[in-house]
Amino acid sequence: MSRWGRFNVDWQQRVDFKRLREERIARAHKMLHKYGIGAAMVFSWDSARYLSNPWSHPYSRHIPKHYLLLVRDAGFPYVSVTPGHDDLRTMQDCPWLEGKILSDEILPQPKVLMYRPDYEDGAKTLEESAEQIKA
Repeated sequence: MSRWGRFNVDWQQRVDFKRLREERIARAHKMLHKYGIGAAMVFSWDSARYLSNPWSHPYSRHIPKHYLLLVRDAGFPYVSVTPGHDDLRTMQDCPWLEGKILSDEILPQPKVLMYRPDYEDGAKTLEESAEQIKA
């Protein structure tokens, strides 16, 4: 009879978080293969959380500028972080993302375009982001 509680302990095998993360990524890569997609930009906060596990305050859930880059057969997704803001916390909390945590300079986040009078500048930023991702 198991008497598992709500929290992990070192003397029982309860939730295998490593396996959970790996199965989630395997499912995502399977879908990319199924539909012939080479990479996906994931904007949904909940989907990004599902695929990579970094947690941030829910206030950022609906800011349409953060995304993950999931490249088919490249393992965990690339996570763009703001230097000095959430980069250190993400590196400490998610060691399985080593080599996948990139600064805004390497994996630029598209700027929010709503309510901006300079739409051409925003479109140029998105084009530059797309070119960097393709490269």
